[in-house]
Amino acid sequence: MRLAPKIFLVAALVIAVLSVAVGWSALTVERLVTANQDIAARSVPAMRLQAALRESAGSLVRLETRALVLRDATPPIRALVVGLVRRTRP
Repeated sequence: MRLAPKIFLVAALVIAVLSVAVGWSALTVERLVTANQDIAARSVPAMRLQAALRESAGSLVRLETRALVLRDATPPIRALVVGLVRRTRP
């Protein structure tokens, strides 16, 4: 066998191996992207709930402080607290 066909076969083999490696990497990246999208889609509602809880917690602390300082656990304040708690529940 002459030298030229050997060089061609070696180059073709290298190209084939690199093509397989590129294809395998592309499939792996596709799987990672799909998994990442699933994680992001599931975490968005949790982040929204966390933000709502953070906002409501501040309001509840202010209402509780007001009730303790003024000693007025009147029904309107209780209604506000119950309303805030109901809004933060999923």
